[in-house]
Amino acid sequence: MIIDDIAKILKKIAISRGITLVEYGIGTLYAYAIVRENNKRAIGVAFVPREDITRGTYIENASINDVDKLVSSYNIAEKCVGVAILNAISQLLIKEEKFLTRGLLELIEFKPNDLVVVIGNMVPIVRALEKRKIKTIVLERNPLFRSEDTLPDCLIKRVLPKATVCIVTGATLVNDTIDLIIDYSKNCRIRAIIGPTAQILPEIFFDLGFTHVASLKITDIEKAKWAIIHGGGARVIEKHGIKYVCTQGN
Repeated sequence: MIIDDIAKILKKIAISRGITLVEYGIGTLYAYAIVRENNKRAIGVAFVPREDITRGTYIENASINDVDKLVSSYNIAEKCVGVAILNAISQLLIKEEKFLTRGLLELIEFKPNDLVVVIGNMVPIVRALEKRKIKTIVLERNPLFRSEDTLPDCLIKRVLPKATVCIVTGATLVNDTIDLIIDYSKNCRIRAIIGPTAQILPEIFFDLGFTHVASLKITDIEKAKWAIIHGGGARVIEKHGIKYVCTQGN
């Protein structure tokens, strides 16, 4: 699985550099992890798919050494913490000089015959595409997040091969649909992964075939942590960081 491969890469880097896990936690909507290298700290976050959690969320004494076991766990809460740890490690290593501050849709040159498939009903993105009158199909895993025109993500195999552009939520790292998406999006000239959960090193995503990474660099760790443990979602967390886009080759 792709997340397992990512865990091997980042765990090796973290151990070689002496990066340690300071703390972690799970809120209603997001999990977080804070890591340290010398005097520098970084926080990573991961979306919590509440509909998929069927076991307890108590995780005791996790460390960097456990990250591969966490991301491969059948316990979704453990997977969330594992992805948050990988994101935290990545945020320590990421090169901020490569950040582009223009919005993702401003950086994509859409063509008249494009079919955009959005995986995860990310309403601001979907509305912006609709406003531009770009043909769009939205797939969403959680029935509660689907609008009238949104399709279930079990249709990935039927819909995605027809797409020329796909925009994917980082939450697919938690539910392991990222593997399926990469396999069935080979006809896409643009593949973007976005959202707070997409904090993994952009170079790793580029090696997987993504062309754009749009995520969040959290600048106020304590306020972001407070927001998460008090039930805050993406809009609240984003107040405590800087949105960025990285493109392949920039």
